[in-house]
Amino acid sequence: MLIDPHQAGREIRRVRLAAGLTQVQLAERAGRARPHLSALERGARVPEITTLGEWAAALGHSVLIDARGVHLVPADSIEITEAE
Repeated sequence: MLIDPHQAGREIRRVRLAAGLTQVQLAERAGRARPHLSALERGARVPEITTLGEWAAALGHSVLIDARGVHLVPADSIEITEAE
């Protein structure tokens, strides 16, 4: 599945702003450089799934990818069940 870098960037930015964090604060939490986050939020680079996971974890979220795109959901809202 291809990830739309603009949609993924908007989602990271949405959650970051909702958390009341600056790019610098989130970059420090994630142990990454702020310019990397800036490029991601602008859609200037196609993120790898593992990279999205690192940014999401720094926000206390998990990554969910479906036909509509990338979504960050609170990490404690995901329930894993066994198939019958």
